[in-house]
Amino acid sequence: MVDSVQVKVAIILAVYHPQADFFDIQIQSLENQTHKNWICIVSDDSTEESDQKFIQNRIAKDARFIYVQNKRQRGVYSNFENALLLLQKELRSGNPFFSDLKYISFCDQDDHWLPEKVEISCQQLQMSGKSLLHSDLRLIDASGQVLADSCWKFEKRVIEQPLGIFSLLKRNCVTGCTVLFDLQLLDLALPFPEQKVVYFLHDWWLATVAVVAGQGVFHEDRPLMEYRQHSQNVVGAQVSKKISVRKIFTRKLLDKLATPFWERQHLASSLLQRFAFRISEEDRQILQMFKQGNMGLFFQGPALFSKAGFQTLFSHWRLVLAFLAARVQKIILSNKDLT
Repeated sequence: MVDSVQVKVAIILAVYHPQADFFDIQIQSLENQTHKNWICIVSDDSTEESDQKFIQNRIAKDARFIYVQNKRQRGVYSNFENALLLLQKELRSGNPFFSDLKYISFCDQDDHWLPEKVEISCQQLQMSGKSLLHSDLRLIDASGQVLADSCWKFEKRVIEQPLGIFSLLKRNCVTGCTVLFDLQLLDLALPFPEQKVVYFLHDWWLATVAVVAGQGVFHEDRPLMEYRQHSQNVVGAQVSKKISVRKIFTRKLLDKLATPFWERQHLASSLLQRFAFRISEEDRQILQMFKQGNMGLFFQGPALFSKAGFQTLFSHWRLVLAFLAARVQKIILSNKDLT
């Protein structure tokens, strides 16, 4: 077994018009890691020359940083993919700068990593034998004040042990900026599925690939970073929101209600297409049911419910509502085609 203290980690930092003080705090937290054997690919999706110069100047003094400027704006999903494709290319070319690389970690531009994040993540992932690790997070506001010591408790996440594909498709419990994963998962996950409309992000894709085609997901329940909540968050911490029945009938919310179904259908279809010959029969059946919109998926008795891992009954029925809304959409579209 390789000593986890010595392994090299590639940090993938996707940036887009970063706020200067947040970015500086994040970079400083990387430089302060107790685990020193890392490199960081900074994939810049910014379009302003001033942003590009600021980023390059901030990382210029540390040779472990590699700056990459996208030729065109890609968005967060493709920005992470682009950096991973570059890493894969360099690994296959035998570039000595990337030699002995063992793990890969995602990083956002506006958070703060606790000093032992990389060290603990490497130790735990190596001991677990899993393909991917994710951890709990501490929530902070724009000024750095703690909002919640545990994001998992704040969101009332139910973390299934071991994590199965049914639970993961019900709700993504893996937050991208906490993950560490191995090189086998890199090759399995690339290229990312093409999405004209981005229904799912990089973290959900990596986690589902780890579950159906890799060695699974390890849950580290210690918060290893501070997750900043502010007005520019792409996702941020999520809490269940009530849906007003009156608004369903007084506003055009059908598309919005159906979106969770289309997200899961596209993700399930992508997994089936990529890994048709290596997934278990049980996982195949679950993926087929999500792909086909089979409502029986949610009414198969206590055995399946016990594996569901959904955080509340409300979230479960909200997803049922999404499946029903998608069916209504299909009926409306088919009627339009007939007229």
